[in-house]
Amino acid sequence: MVRLRGSHIGTPLNPEEVEEAKIRDFVRKLASMGYHMTPGALRLALRLRDARTLAELLQTRGDLPPVIDERVLKELLEQRERLRATEARPAQMQSVEFVTSKPKESDRSVVIEVSPKIAIRKGTPDEFVEYFQDRFLRLFELMKKKFPNGILTPSQLRLKGERGAHVVVAGLVAEKNSTRRGFVIVLEDLNDSVRIYIPREAGDLYRQAENVLLDEMVAISGEIVDRRGSLRADGIFQPDVPRNFTPNRSNSRAKVVLISDVHVGSSYFIEDLWKKFAQWLRSEEARDVKYLLICGDLVDGVGIYPGQEDELLIRDIYQQYEEAARLLSMLPKDLRIVYIPGNHEPVRQAEPQPPVPEKFLKPLTQVLDHFWVGGNPSVVNIEGVRFLLYHGRSLNTIFKYVPGLQPPTGRTVVRAMTHLVMARHLAPVYGEHPIAPEPKDWLVIEEVPEVVHMGHVHVFGVGAYKNVRLINSGTFQAETPYIKKMGIAATPGIYPIVSLHDLSVRPLNLIEEAS
Repeated sequence: MVRLRGSHIGTPLNPEEVEEAKIRDFVRKLASMGYHMTPGALRLALRLRDARTLAELLQTRGDLPPVIDERVLKELLEQRERLRATEARPAQMQSVEFVTSKPKESDRSVVIEVSPKIAIRKGTPDEFVEYFQDRFLRLFELMKKKFPNGILTPSQLRLKGERGAHVVVAGLVAEKNSTRRGFVIVLEDLNDSVRIYIPREAGDLYRQAENVLLDEMVAISGEIVDRRGSLRADGIFQPDVPRNFTPNRSNSRAKVVLISDVHVGSSYFIEDLWKKFAQWLRSEEARDVKYLLICGDLVDGVGIYPGQEDELLIRDIYQQYEEAARLLSMLPKDLRIVYIPGNHEPVRQAEPQPPVPEKFLKPLTQVLDHFWVGGNPSVVNIEGVRFLLYHGRSLNTIFKYVPGLQPPTGRTVVRAMTHLVMARHLAPVYGEHPIAPEPKDWLVIEEVPEVVHMGHVHVFGVGAYKNVRLINSGTFQAETPYIKKMGIAATPGIYPIVSLHDLSVRPLNLIEEAS
């Protein structure tokens, strides 16, 4: 399913060049996981000519910042002798357990039902094949439920299909090409592929084909037109949400407020807005708000993008979390808080992301009595209502490839989220942002949630699709140069509140209330 380029065979290398090649290979593996080395760190690694050091670096990657500089590498070197003395076997890729903070008292009103279990991977072709096989198999099972009368894979079509027969075939989109006469889409399974033609004169079907994305699971119905099993399409389908989906509701009158993209530590963080938010949560109007879900980018992080240091008020990641603890301590003590990471947190950039490590969270756990952390994505059950939390980095890709969604607005972000829910996958297009080849594809939306909560694009948007509430929670950060460059009009000061008893959503507009 995954076609990767092989390496070229050249002149034999001397031992020094072999060691340097090993180091560069480790650097490439780090990059594939979303981590990058500064030029200074790379020069230091090459001077050491010690590939084992970088092997240890990969083993501890769950605690690493996204950008690895000389300081981080030197700290690792200082620990190396102690690590070697205590290890009973050579360095190798092992599973890492990430500590998940728990509330200080027994509390079953919040249950993190799904959070990624991260396995250390080498980034080999076989691991990527395993990842895509898992994606195919689980999405195909979802597609089969949509077609109870039967559906074929490309391999089955090749064996059973007869010219002129009308069939439905499903697979991952391996290719999508626009020609003078229309689209050619290639679907593949674990062993074979099939070519499908969608003519320009097909009208609505052709426009639907424009929205089909690479690597997502689709089923296409049509007539077999040749001996190879090629189809002329007459229908395109995604795994989608069942028509009869009935969301759960709570019997209580409790409410949940959703936020993301706070960006504590950034010079663009609007502290006055946070103070108004905290003041509102302590008001009589907010007496039913019992839960707060933070969908990533609580802090601005360090070394996330070139030149970020010029936009930081707090340049130390630990101090950013200390400031975040101070801000969260302004909120009511009985508020139950759930927190997942985004692309600015001190975890790997590659998705799925583990929970933020405990060493960063100590200031928060010291001041918060009811605090849960999960990975990105996570499914959180609150009084029987399931919230799918995903920071939303793949939204950039949906805006890029689905026609008519630019620029991102409250309306178009809901349309982008709808596409992901219909695809039953949070990041269907592979290669647009880092995705780790885990044995299980944690980005598949296996069970339909009541609420899907995302952030990342700094735009408030609320909608619904087949009884699923779709919410993007905006930001506490003023427009940054990057956001302006993206053509996004950020909407700080507007935050969604979900009522658990009927799943209604109302906006809390702190800008209007202050005026």
